[in-house]
Amino acid sequence: MQLQTALIALAAMMSLTLSPQASTLAGHVALPDGSHASGARVFVEMGLGGALIESTAGDDGAFRFDGVRPGRAIGVFALRDGHGFGGASIDLAIAEDMADIAIRLAPAGVIHGRVLNYEGAAIQGARVTRVALPGSKVSIPFAKLVPFGFEEPKSGADGSFAVPLLPEGAVADLKIVHPEYAQEAAAGIAVGERNARVTMYRGVVVTGNVLTRGANRPVANASVIISKSDPPRDTVAAKSGGDGSFTVRLKPGAYHFAAIADSSRTQAGLRLLIGGDSPAATVALYVTGSGRIRGAVKDAATDAPVKGARVTLDTGGLLSDIAVTGPTGEYELIATEGENVVGLESAPGYAAPSGRDLKVAVADGAIVDMPAFFLASIPTYSIAIESEDGMPVPGAVVSMLRPQQFGWRFADRQGRVTIALASLPADGIVVGLAEHPATPHGAIFSVDRAASDAGAVVRLLPLTAIRGNVVGDNGAPIEGALVDGRTKPGNIAETLILWRTLSGRDGTFQWSGVVPHLPQYCVASTPGTAGIEAPSGVSDSFITDFDPGEDLGSIVVPRGTDSVSLAGRRLKCFDAPVLCGNPPDAKALRGRPALAVYCSPAEFGYVRDALCEAIRSGPLSQIAIALVTPGPVECGETPFPVLEGKAPGGARTYLTNGDGDVVLETFGLPPLHAIQSALSAK
Repeated sequence: MQLQTALIALAAMMSLTLSPQASTLAGHVALPDGSHASGARVFVEMGLGGALIESTAGDDGAFRFDGVRPGRAIGVFALRDGHGFGGASIDLAIAEDMADIAIRLAPAGVIHGRVLNYEGAAIQGARVTRVALPGSKVSIPFAKLVPFGFEEPKSGADGSFAVPLLPEGAVADLKIVHPEYAQEAAAGIAVGERNARVTMYRGVVVTGNVLTRGANRPVANASVIISKSDPPRDTVAAKSGGDGSFTVRLKPGAYHFAAIADSSRTQAGLRLLIGGDSPAATVALYVTGSGRIRGAVKDAATDAPVKGARVTLDTGGLLSDIAVTGPTGEYELIATEGENVVGLESAPGYAAPSGRDLKVAVADGAIVDMPAFFLASIPTYSIAIESEDGMPVPGAVVSMLRPQQFGWRFADRQGRVTIALASLPADGIVVGLAEHPATPHGAIFSVDRAASDAGAVVRLLPLTAIRGNVVGDNGAPIEGALVDGRTKPGNIAETLILWRTLSGRDGTFQWSGVVPHLPQYCVASTPGTAGIEAPSGVSDSFITDFDPGEDLGSIVVPRGTDSVSLAGRRLKCFDAPVLCGNPPDAKALRGRPALAVYCSPAEFGYVRDALCEAIRSGPLSQIAIALVTPGPVECGETPFPVLEGKAPGGARTYLTNGDGDVVLETFGLPPLHAIQSALSAK
């Protein structure tokens, strides 16, 4: 994966110089209180290897850049007196204009620290060349800002340094270089820190040459991208001199080397393991000519362009470039000479075509026009949800099981739910769980393409409950085992997971939302160790009727190990540090059920949106909610607090009763029956 990432980053650098159609970027810069940041300096960095250009925000905070080349990882950032840098990183497709880029500045903060060597001695002259702000996914290229009147932060005689103009409250990653040491990446430093410590190591001297393939002629001024494959990951950039040579210092580890110069580039790059006992290493990078591959993605029915399609390029069995179509449906890929494979990976709202990989030969300097990809749009599914007596159920909630999606869909006043999907299983069959908004009733439904136009009727039935316990092969209870309910419908190829929870401290588990008359079974598993599959056990199959409390007995997990379950324990998630928003006070929480959802920064956006929609539509409006992430993230406007932290146990979603005790451990949004039970018991 790291090898592919390096090749894609290299292709992004090249596409910025070769893509044919320029675009416009525009937006507004605002101060912390929302007022216009008139006179703010605004910059656009056209990719990590691209140029840096500047403009000035007008009286209304507006800015505009014309002539921006499409590409990936384009940085847009701004600052004004008394305020630190703020911005965003965007991907720009062919013929795509962006007019709504919003930058909100924060008061300026500083990071103070010292750079030391591995023996604890101060290092003078270490340069902070770039500062990444993961929360806004933008990085500030201090080295490129020098011609614009900024100073590149450097360490003094005592090793001390100061990085100014950073937004207060942010977390920053620093990239530090020195000619006598290996590049160092210092991650997760809070703006305002006064005693940051960065340790640099001599590293291994790596000398290399960039040469033309076949003729072995040196290539001057080539960009060399060196990506570390093993943690902690980092990327080192270098330039070849007039004789094609370059020299870098690298810490021990596995690296991928690639090079690009003008219209040539390495085909597959080079992998090299740098050992800690190696005094030096030598590499040779061979570049070959390249050309461009152009094409378009269109709607098969209307011939209209398809925006957002993801097109890939495979060279020598490796992913070497990715393009995303813009409003014209066009894409462009940079390919080395020889045979390449163009593939259509996905397109939102469209089914993937069969035979979507096309082989193409590219000559040096050539432009190859490909036949268009034609896609069929994904049908919209309509589900009518009825109660036991055949009446529509307004406000019913649908959770998608196939394809799995986070969040809920809501029935309208006629009890109808429209399901529009960005992707679809190859057989066109979708499966979901429908639940009544006020009573513990539900049903599993399955709908195929043939019924997408006519719609389907789903009748809700009373949900029932099952219980059981998880034990090891010695009969001892296992705490924190992952238990899920599964079914294997006859009309689809795979097994579906219907629900998930954890076993408690005494090994017991229960689920109160089992759909009746459906063949099911349970699987219990505990974490495995490196190279060993996670131990698991399986229950007997069962079909529940309307009698509650069926006991499945013991599920045996050989070699099973304990994990952490919070069932019945107090969860004080609102005591975590606040990233944004205001947590309710103790008085407001007293006697009120609460929901804590834990997610990674990468998951934050869609989890936040799903929770906001659930609150707007009613089911979660009476519950105190906390969204917890390790951070940093761009919070946006939320009706609940965003807190900093990690999940306290094996689950990711915890529902507590009015006393603050955990009554449900699960994943995703909790089922409605659990929310109804918690509210009725408060």
